[in-house]
Amino acid sequence: MKKHIISLVLMFLLVGCSNSNQSVSPVSAPADKAQQSPTTQVVNVGKTVSITLDENITTGYSWHYSIENNDLIKLDSENSQGSETNSQNNSKPNLVGAGSKHTWNFRGEKQGTTKIYFKYYRSWEGEKSATKMGEFTIKIIE
Repeated sequence: MKKHIISLVLMFLLVGCSNSNQSVSPVSAPADKAQQSPTTQVVNVGKTVSITLDENITTGYSWHYSIENNDLIKLDSENSQGSETNSQNNSKPNLVGAGSKHTWNFRGEKQGTTKIYFKYYRSWEGEKSATKMGEFTIKIIE
């Protein structure tokens, strides 16, 4: 009898662990573009360049960025837009588990080349827990 109870408890623990891993997995999709070989984008001084990545903030994961040389490029604006709506009630955007797109607009400040690094992680776990990373090279021209 004890063996059956222990087996049953172990089974529930294993099922519970496997389900929790699935529910917190970050979205894969075009965000994987950030994992490909470095991407170079060209922008004129005073103009903006956009970078858009898929994310799923309902899991706690989000993209965080750092700029190699802040003198050459600055964040101009950013926004996150849900990509899913409830098909039965279109007034309920951003369903739990639904992905979204995050767009950053960077303005070229002066001529040169710099890199923007992106990491996908939960802020309370820190950047060392990043599940995805990306690098974009930005060339600013006159």
